[in-house]
Amino acid sequence: MDKCSRDMAPFVSFLMAAHNARPYIKTAIESALGQRGVAVEIIVADDASSDGTADVAAEIGDPRVRLVRSQKSQGPAHQRNLAISEAQGEWLAALDADDVIHPDRSQILIEAANQASAELVADELVSFNDGNSPAFVSMTPAPAQTVPVGIETWIAHNSLLGGRRNYGYWKPMLRSSTLKKTGVKYDQRLRIGEDYIFVLTLLTAGTRFVHVSRGLYGYRQRNGAISRTLDPKQIKLLTTLQEELLREHSAGNKAMAALIKQFAEDAGSLAGYQILKRRIAAKEWRDAAHLMRTQPEIRRAVVRLALNRLR
Repeated sequence: MDKCSRDMAPFVSFLMAAHNARPYIKTAIESALGQRGVAVEIIVADDASSDGTADVAAEIGDPRVRLVRSQKSQGPAHQRNLAISEAQGEWLAALDADDVIHPDRSQILIEAANQASAELVADELVSFNDGNSPAFVSMTPAPAQTVPVGIETWIAHNSLLGGRRNYGYWKPMLRSSTLKKTGVKYDQRLRIGEDYIFVLTLLTAGTRFVHVSRGLYGYRQRNGAISRTLDPKQIKLLTTLQEELLREHSAGNKAMAALIKQFAEDAGSLAGYQILKRRIAAKEWRDAAHLMRTQPEIRRAVVRLALNRLR
């Protein structure tokens, strides 16, 4: 990054919702500060962390890093909205507190979005484990090639039972003027799938979204994260919000209606699977066996998730 950028108005505002990410947050912040060719700011929205996450962010001592704190945990959607309310940049970029990004990511994505007259732009994820660094790759020669992402594509690549490429994990960059124009915010009722519904809402509002086939976002797979149990009520809320958003768009659209139906079926299977996990965790073996024997949607979820894990 140019030395003078410390004193420049930010062009990119990084939105960093953080909860108990002390071992990782400094690296995440440094990767945002290291963006080349653009002036940046990082807004750390600490979600009542109990491990000193906010202290690490405050100790960095760079004026481009600003810290806002919640006294009680309110979830990532609330924290991202809080960060957005503080943002001053022309572009907004979500960056999780345990992830990292390539130094040229912002410049490459913004240039690609400008060439495509897009308001929302995303790249590929590069997964990496604790103790390693992401192997960033460039999948296409410069200039970056872009592919439009519409509503049907977004739904089709966001199965709740996972898959080889689940777009819901993407961390798009967004023009701040688009939020002012559309009034879209993160739905603070959601504790899961908040990014998915946020992008879907933007798409239904007519936002032009393009994807760049380059791996520039490092997605950390933290130990133990795969075992997280989801709230079936949250899964139901996610499907309800999607159905409400797409009611008009799906009318008379058989392809979209089929995608919505499949999403709801996957949601039902995932909710049942979460109940099964709770029975197993409580060592209620008889109830767990009964669920597997009598609920075919749970068996389907177990098989799908196992296959995805193997991949």
